[in-house]
Amino acid sequence: SIDGFRWELPCDQDPGNRDECTTSARVDETRTFGGSPDTTYQVTVRLRGVVEPMTYQGGTSDGMHFRVGGSPSNPTYNIYSFAVSDPPEVYYLNDNPTVGHDTFIIDHTKTIPIRGGATVTFVGDGQNAVEIANFKHLVVDGIPPAPEPFIGQFIQLDVLSVEAAQP
Repeated sequence: SIDGFRWELPCDQDPGNRDECTTSARVDETRTFGGSPDTTYQVTVRLRGVVEPMTYQGGTSDGMHFRVGGSPSNPTYNIYSFAVSDPPEVYYLNDNPTVGHDTFIIDHTKTIPIRGGATVTFVGDGQNAVEIANFKHLVVDGIPPAPEPFIGQFIQLDVLSVEAAQP
């Protein structure tokens, strides 16, 4: 199941109010979506978390910080994505026109097509083992460790609904 999946890139040590920290964490996990392989489902997900900005090229920007398709275009900032095997597509979760020493809260609600039995691969890649710390102490209401800030960056995916796609 993909419901409740979390990308977590914690700081190796609490950076206090510094704007950077080291992280040895990496997310690279594949899960199989349930359902019938004869059916494509419209899966509505909510993605919430605290992330740093990253630039991507190609694909289509689909709202604030969400990109469908494309590829990373900076060698040092964190990549947050998930890829669906069928129908094949990659989704980036921290898209921004520029990179920089900043973190922000994301709150995306998106409907994604996923065929029954497809794989979903989640990636959180710090690329250079350094990330922008949650130095603003941002908290996402209702997502652990709220009411405390997460020491690092994270995203949580919650499935809101699953419906068979209309032919």
